[in-house]
Amino acid sequence: MSVKPITISNFKGWLNLSTTSDIDDNQFQVASNMFYNQKGQIQTRYGIKAFSAATGSNKPITSYFFFQRDDTWATMALCASGTDINKYTESTDTRASIKSGLTEFETATGKTTWRTRRDFAVYKNIVHLTNWVDPFAAYNGTTYTEYAGQKKYRYINMTTDRLFGSWEDTNPSTVYFSDAAPADCTTMETNAVVVGWDELGRINGMNELGNIILVLKSWKIYSVDVTNEKAEAIDAQTGWFSDRTIANVGNSLVYLTDRWVDTLKPRQWVAGASALESKPLDENVRELTTKIEELNLNANCGWYIKRLGNYYITFDTNWDDVPDTTLVYNAMTKGRTQYTYPTIYDYGMYINSDWEYQYVITSATGDAIYEMEVGFDDLWELIQHELKSKDFDFWEPWSYKTYEYIDIIGEKSKGYDIELNIEVDWVGAGWGLITDDMIIQSKPKETLWVRPIWVDWLTGSTIDEWIDMYQYVARIPLFATGSKINFQLKSTWGSRTLDKARIAVNGESVDVFGFANII
Repeated sequence: MSVKPITISNFKGWLNLSTTSDIDDNQFQVASNMFYNQKGQIQTRYGIKAFSAATGSNKPITSYFFFQRDDTWATMALCASGTDINKYTESTDTRASIKSGLTEFETATGKTTWRTRRDFAVYKNIVHLTNWVDPFAAYNGTTYTEYAGQKKYRYINMTTDRLFGSWEDTNPSTVYFSDAAPADCTTMETNAVVVGWDELGRINGMNELGNIILVLKSWKIYSVDVTNEKAEAIDAQTGWFSDRTIANVGNSLVYLTDRWVDTLKPRQWVAGASALESKPLDENVRELTTKIEELNLNANCGWYIKRLGNYYITFDTNWDDVPDTTLVYNAMTKGRTQYTYPTIYDYGMYINSDWEYQYVITSATGDAIYEMEVGFDDLWELIQHELKSKDFDFWEPWSYKTYEYIDIIGEKSKGYDIELNIEVDWVGAGWGLITDDMIIQSKPKETLWVRPIWVDWLTGSTIDEWIDMYQYVARIPLFATGSKINFQLKSTWGSRTLDKARIAVNGESVDVFGFANII
């Protein structure tokens, strides 16, 4: 039988590496603790480490916020933990309360309110805080001021010169906003717009896109026209459900919907059409996202790390209002993987005194803050890396074929083996270890920069260092007959990439995976 090259988009068959192809994120049945790097290779993820010392309260940090002043460049990180708002001081690695006696976020399973965690916005280098229960407040770095006369909003935001607040107690579909360039937040309620006279009236968040404020409801998205004081529906396939999953990726927004993640971006001009258009990023995660209860949608959180091109989203699948499942979507390759992370209450960033960008998560267990995507171990816990390919049937699922061998080509760090398993028609047909003996060159092909986790296990040093990566080629003989074939790669601890997989089928060598084709 002659195998004919076919360009496909869902990876049910195979790819000819000389043909331009779009590979969706369903090329693997399992892609655990891996991510797509800037070269398009699929690579082991980095680890997490402790970011700051715990306060000892053992109250989880349910909200985290960071900002840097635009005049003095001074930084500030605030944490909502229990009944306190804490401020982090880098020089002493401590967190101290700036306000106590506040309402603690409900962490009990089965709660019946729609209350979100704290929302933050910065105007004239002053942080504004709200949580729909406690008085609206502002913090200037020294003094915490409450404004009892202001409405208690769920969401606050700002454009260049206006403050916006939405969903206060008695008007959940109303957005309030200030006149241009107010002196402070006390005139925030000068103007009001009812957003969408629809029966599904909950506002699930606000976000700025350029100089536009977008208001997000369950089934629709609106832009606020401050000049004419009205809200206009934009052309979106659905609404969004979690204010804390919104991230700016390129010139677009990505956000959680009721099905998965959509992107919202400017469209090319078409007469009579909205200036923005939405598009689903992926339809292949419903087995996970359908487990999210409606009441828990707003607990979900996300973040985008530009240098890696990765959008991280963590959502609740067991109905306890604590996000427990983390997916990673790569903006360059359009590929999706899954991380084994602790339960996450919030994402954020921090710019330290050395001007390094650090990306942090807060855990639902204790009052810990962790830095993510650093080093190659998780606080001395092994990272289990696993890839399992789709079942390749070469477009003839019922036809028996003869498989002679499979080649796995990639890069690895020395000293850590990779276990390779092959199945034909879901029965084990081959097994082997990819070891340092498979390395085909004496010099490293590239190096990966890592930041140490405490005392780094690689050399025992506490300085920045590099991990050498060596190219390997491993061939496993098969001589198996069947209709479908898949392969599985598993390892712990060591860093590695997968560049290409090649299968000999009916006497012809076929490349079934190649990172150069991921676009």
